[in-house]
Amino acid sequence: MIKYCCVDCRVAPTNEIVQLSILPYNFSGAIFDTYIKPKDITLIEGSGILGGAKFYGIKDIIEKGVEYEEALDLLDRWYKTLKLKEGERIIPIGYDWLIKNYHLIEFFSFEMYYMFFSNEYRDLKSIVGYLQDRSVMTNPFPKDMLNITGLCTKLGIKHERSHDSLYLCDLINQCYKRLLKGDFE
Repeated sequence: MIKYCCVDCRVAPTNEIVQLSILPYNFSGAIFDTYIKPKDITLIEGSGILGGAKFYGIKDIIEKGVEYEEALDLLDRWYKTLKLKEGERIIPIGYDWLIKNYHLIEFFSFEMYYMFFSNEYRDLKSIVGYLQDRSVMTNPFPKDMLNITGLCTKLGIKHERSHDSLYLCDLINQCYKRLLKGDFE
C-alpha cells in the first residue's frame, strides 16, 4: 500500500522549522507532531516579536520544543513504526508544497529529506489552480481559494485561523478527501 501523509511545518521568522506535523492519510498510524527549538533564539528575541502577534506562540515553542537533533531522532523512530518496504517513502499531501518542501530540505538536508519523503507529492494549491482553470467558464473557484482557509470555506469545512501545523494537516486531510470525492460545487 502506498503511504500518503498530510504534512505541514511551521516556520519562524528566522526561516527555521519550529513545528513539524505528519498525519497519516490512507492508513492507520501514529501522528507525528513536535515543536523544535530555534537554533538561535537571539535572532527571534532581537526582532521584537517574541510572543507577539507576528509570530503567535513562539514562547511555547521555545519552552516545549526539542533540540534539532532530537527532532530528527524522533522522526526517524516514528518513521520506522510505519514499516515501509525497502525503498518506499511517504508521499506527502500538503498545501503550497513547493514552499514547505524547500524548508524541509533546508531542515533535513537533501539526502535525509529523500530518505523520508517521495517526490510524488500532492499539492492542494496546484489542484485548486487546476480547478480554477477548468471551471473558468461555468462556476469559477474564487481567487481567495488560493489559501487553505479559502479552500475550506469553498468546500464547507469548518475552520479557524490557526498557527498550528497539526491543525493544518487535519484541514489538508479533510480538503483532499472532499476534492477526491468531487463533493463540492
